[in-house]
Amino acid sequence: MAAGGAPGCAAVLVIGLRGNGDTPGAGHGMGDDSWAVASRLAARLPGLATYGFPYTTGPWWRLAGHVRAAAGALDAFAHNRARRCPGERLALIGQSEGAATVHLAVPALGGELAAAILLADPLRVAGSPEDDLRGPTGGLLAPAMLGPAGGLGPPREVIPAAMAGRVRSYCLAGDPVCNATPGALLGRTRGDVHTTYRFNPEGVADRAADFAAARLGAA
Repeated sequence: MAAGGAPGCAAVLVIGLRGNGDTPGAGHGMGDDSWAVASRLAARLPGLATYGFPYTTGPWWRLAGHVRAAAGALDAFAHNRARRCPGERLALIGQSEGAATVHLAVPALGGELAAAILLADPLRVAGSPEDDLRGPTGGLLAPAMLGPAGGLGPPREVIPAAMAGRVRSYCLAGDPVCNATPGALLGRTRGDVHTTYRFNPEGVADRAADFAAARLGAA
């Protein structure tokens, strides 16, 4: 969970978190899909710093524990960073397991967070203020990790309403990880929609970068 190698203080720091299937070095350490958003954001706001947050991914049966541990490490890093770099604005981008980590970390960040982008979030809560898809079915792990004890009942959004305007969750309809419909679940999850948001013809990476740039450009 160590977060060594972070860049020096900057006006804006963009932290990206890779998905479960990404190698630690993919996309400058943040995974190819997260990097697609970060690189577009850098073109819109020159001079920002980027950082691929190192965390431990794991097999699906241990994913919930890894996500919770990584969210705690990300919160600690962000708070320490705020003390060392006062005035620095923070943007988070996560894909898949990385998105779930960002999702759980957001509530503790408060004013330190300017923008957060969730790509293919398995904790997506359908119809929440930050939900771009607006479909009726949420993420595959949302009931188990965000629902009542025992995983029974509908998931409850943990992102405070006051912070929802800083967060945007992007899910493609055919991605069963973030949109767990029967039709999507019958499709493939590897080598296609779930891991290739950067190639999406709907321009998800560009729309996400536009959203984050608008938030970071706000007073």
